[in-house]
Amino acid sequence: MGIVSDTANFRYATPFTFLTFANLLRQTGRQMDEILEIVEGDSIDDPSRKTAHLKAAQRIVWKKVGSEGVLLATSNVSSFEASAAKALLMLGADVVVVAAQRGDEVRVSARARRHIIERYDLHLGRLMHEIATTFKCGGGGHEGSAGLNGTGSAQVILDETVRVVTQRIEGKSVEEQPAAAAA
Repeated sequence: MGIVSDTANFRYATPFTFLTFANLLRQTGRQMDEILEIVEGDSIDDPSRKTAHLKAAQRIVWKKVGSEGVLLATSNVSSFEASAAKALLMLGADVVVVAAQRGDEVRVSARARRHIIERYDLHLGRLMHEIATTFKCGGGGHEGSAGLNGTGSAQVILDETVRVVTQRIEGKSVEEQPAAAAA
């Protein structure tokens, strides 16, 4: 189940991942549908999750970035930020950043399409780790799926994430402009 979850249902899997997973299925005697049922559960039917997805879509802010018009979308929800980010990616965005704020607690989830990751050398896991370090949060993840958790202002962290992603896509070094200059 961890492999399925960590690879976003094999979206970010390598050939080695598939071989490992196939061996685990063989050794345990489990079937793929059993694993997916556990991983996905009834989440798609969860009214709270569906509400979060719709609110994320309702609150979306998007812009075209770079000369090729990469669609960068952001949104805010109070929960389910990771699945909301995935939902917005499925709606058509190329890169998505969704923030959730509960009191002082902040969670930010980012997703990107494979062709954007490759074209712009955009590794969201490293990017979220760098941003998390700046805000004394924890963060990281995979190339196309990453997040951070900590305390602070979700909007400030969201804005910084958008600034860094925008600069990466536009081919500018993040160090070229201080955070305040991007506002």
